[in-house]
Amino acid sequence: MSFPILTTAIAVPLVGAVVTAAAPRLGVASAAAIKQLGLLFSGIALVLGVVMAAQYGADGGLHSTETHTWIE
Repeated sequence: MSFPILTTAIAVPLVGAVVTAAAPRLGVASAAAIKQLGLLFSGIALVLGVVMAAQYGADGGLHSTETHTWIE
């Protein structure tokens, strides 16, 4: 089974938004630290996007797909 890059590329910005929004309540008082936290999650999302773009093939068909069994 390969790494679920598509799910991760969707989840990282979502988790980053929640963590960054909750940072003041978690004890992070510095505005600079909160900005760095947002930048970290944005950087991870950028890297995942670049990896997905590098794996793209122009041969047609579906790209960046994941298959999961829902009902057995």
